[in-house]
Amino acid sequence: MLSFHLPKRILGGLALMVSLVAALAVSTPAVAQADSSIEIHQRLCPTGYAGDNWFVDCHDTVADPGLTFTFANGVTQQGTTNENGNVGFANLPAGTYTITGGVPGEFADNVVYCAVGTEAESNQSQIPVEYVTGGIQFDLPAATNVICDWYEIPFDLQGGTATETATSAPDTFDMPVFALACDAAPDATAASDFVMLGTAPVGCEQYAGASVSFADQTGATLGACATRATEPCYVNVPVGGSVTASLDPGMIPAGFQPVARESQQVEVPPASEAWTLFVLVPDAPHTATVTETATATEVPEVDGRMVTVHEGKCAPGDPGAIVVELTDLTRPGAAAASDSGVIVAETSTTTIDLTLDELMQSERAIIAYSDEDVPTPVSCTVIGGTLNADGELVIGMQELNDSGITGITYLAPRGNGSQTGVSIFLAEDLVESDAMATPGA
Repeated sequence: MLSFHLPKRILGGLALMVSLVAALAVSTPAVAQADSSIEIHQRLCPTGYAGDNWFVDCHDTVADPGLTFTFANGVTQQGTTNENGNVGFANLPAGTYTITGGVPGEFADNVVYCAVGTEAESNQSQIPVEYVTGGIQFDLPAATNVICDWYEIPFDLQGGTATETATSAPDTFDMPVFALACDAAPDATAASDFVMLGTAPVGCEQYAGASVSFADQTGATLGACATRATEPCYVNVPVGGSVTASLDPGMIPAGFQPVARESQQVEVPPASEAWTLFVLVPDAPHTATVTETATATEVPEVDGRMVTVHEGKCAPGDPGAIVVELTDLTRPGAAAASDSGVIVAETSTTTIDLTLDELMQSERAIIAYSDEDVPTPVSCTVIGGTLNADGELVIGMQELNDSGITGITYLAPRGNGSQTGVSIFLAEDLVESDAMATPGA
């Protein structure tokens, strides 16, 4: 079992654990720039090391300086480690990089853990790596600094060939599981301090009795445990992949709900530094009482209008066959006098029985319609693009038929990944009509 005091370098999955709402923003494609960097932190483990806590046991030991590493991405570059065991390159374009080097393979094995960040400040989002002959390979995003902790495990040459146990990463890891019941969701720093020090944030208590089960990528059950009031419970999970942690809704205390979702995708890196944290908050947020002197206007809902998922692209003419009908778009019927100048958005939120992968397997589009007797398409987006680190997709809705209606669609896994939550936000006059290009057929 790992100690309750987990090392600070493992704060990678925290944003997934405690985020309330995904940040919705439309990204604009940009010309590739050489604005990324890679650092290798080469460290030395004890000879024949067979443990699984590389950061604690190995990170303070620096190998001899002057070890050569080769960076390859079409163009090959070389560098040698300094007295701190570090080597890196800046001003790199995004792309797939192969990195080899360090202690020659006949003398040592290695385990590599890569994450986004810098020495001073890091969000520690894990970068998946693939082991290749003599090193690793991974995709470097644009405008990103990546640090790779490269742990060398020397073979025991005096005793002959090292055993497989001594030179290979373990296959499983005891995942620590926590739950907090809070007056409101703590910020990331407070949650980080809790994981590091075991001190619950102000307004939170460590909750005992929440049942958390784990499944692998095929849906097979890996195990379960009930959270404790003073220390984590543990579930043994495989390393080097993704697992799904699910909170039993029947074991949530009365009047509480989990932040964001009841299920989480948790990456278990080769270095086996990961954990699961569920944060429970009150069902209904506390609202301030409106005094007689305050001005407040009730804003009724208006009848909704149709929004659907169709086969095909965003064609201004007739769309393809309907795949699924989504919840009607609705908006407040009238804005309060104090809301002068505010653009009021329409919203639609639906959970559908299709996974994100299924939605993206063929050309499909989300289309919103006018509220006329014969509805016509007014806004559309093709379902596609790159998922974010939490496995979610955020894409822009563009106008159709000169409607001037644009917005954002947010798709995220639901129901242990077997379903997808679709949230749509639309409004008129978000941009000048002639600035939006009508999607092609």
